Amino acid sequence: MDKLLKICFIIFGFLPILPSYLKGLPVILLFLIAIYYGIKSNFKDFKLITLLIGSSLFLVNIFSLLNTFSFPINKIETILSLLVVPLSFSLLKKHIKSNHETSFIIVFSITSILLSITHLYFYYTLGLFNDTSLKVNSFRTAVVEIPIVHDHPIYVSMFLAITTLFIPWFYKNSNSKVKYLFILGSFLCVIDLFLISSKGVIISMFFCWILLTFIKFRIKTISTKIIILGLFFITFFISISYFPNLERRFRELKIKTTYTKINPNNSSSIRVGIYDCIIKTIAKKPILGYGLGVTPQRKCYEKVSKHLNKINYNSHNQYLGYFLIAGLIGFLVLFGFLLFHFKNSIYRKNDLYFIVVFFFSIIMFIENILERQSGIILFIFLMNLFEYSPITYKKVST
Repeated sequence: MDKLLKICFIIFGFLPILPSYLKGLPVILLFLIAIYYGIKSNFKDFKLITLLIGSSLFLVNIFSLLNTFSFPINKIETILSLLVVPLSFSLLKKHIKSNHETSFIIVFSITSILLSITHLYFYYTLGLFNDTSLKVNSFRTAVVEIPIVHDHPIYVSMFLAITTLFIPWFYKNSNSKVKYLFILGSFLCVIDLFLISSKGVIISMFFCWILLTFIKFRIKTISTKIIILGLFFITFFISISYFPNLERRFRELKIKTTYTKINPNNSSSIRVGIYDCIIKTIAKKPILGYGLGVTPQRKCYEKVSKHLNKINYNSHNQYLGYFLIAGLIGFLVLFGFLLFHFKNSIYRKNDLYFIVVFFFSIIMFIENILERQSGIILFIFLMNLFEYSPITYKKVST
């Protein structure tokens, strides 16, 4: 069982470089191992209440179908990991060990760094390192076009950002060679992240690093806190001012027309239009929402913008997305799910667990990360991994 789980967790570590059609492979393998053990042990370790809490996001989506009396197979297949992963972990909880978490973190970090190196080489072969390309969305387009993997820029950025959050873990649990190699690799991830320029992910990572600094160094004096915050903000503003494509993406926030007119070439103005329509749509059915697979905001899109209607954007905010699907009930379930993991991470005194939950909580204000397999599998796997794994870690050897 130990070897099977270790192999399974290693395969989860390959998520950053797995093609979209193979993202579900580690989930299936984990489920098969869990069912095998469950049958062998007559499901004696299974507790229904544990499963209900862990799979609450799946259940609220299924509950929302009562509004539509439909059965959107594609949508249900996409969110199925929100049930399968918690079920598997609840059956295997006695077999999850610290070395499983260690295996995942190491492999995930290596594959993310390899992904960033591959990206940088691909950008170079395309001739993107010039003034013109640095001022447009060339790198985001290139990420989608990269052979085999070609994942969405948002999810690629999430892989890279989370890898940088593992730096304190490596610093604590590995020897000097591993530490410095990983720090160098993480630096490449940051460069790639800045080139891709996903604003939401960068902002989330930025706030996570502020929080990490305060957590790790237990800073108490107000003056020191102010100085550190100042240094972080100075670094952030320098980055968005001197990285051309990043500067262009953030410059949109300072343009007045961003908030008054929808411009297809201005992602921020598109978001403003989306949020306005989503909030108006939610206001019409705030308690139960509209149901999974329904796009009621499209009526508003038709009136507001041809571009919004043509693309048929999602809510670009996970909290609003759950409000749209299942109303206030959906929002409260999502909020409660995150709160449960926040409290659990504090109870277990697991800083990495806490910071990962914080990362997802921030990014959900800006992105719908639970709309595709890449986001769903990463999110639900990490929540369960940290919930069930032991607190004590072993040293990482070279």
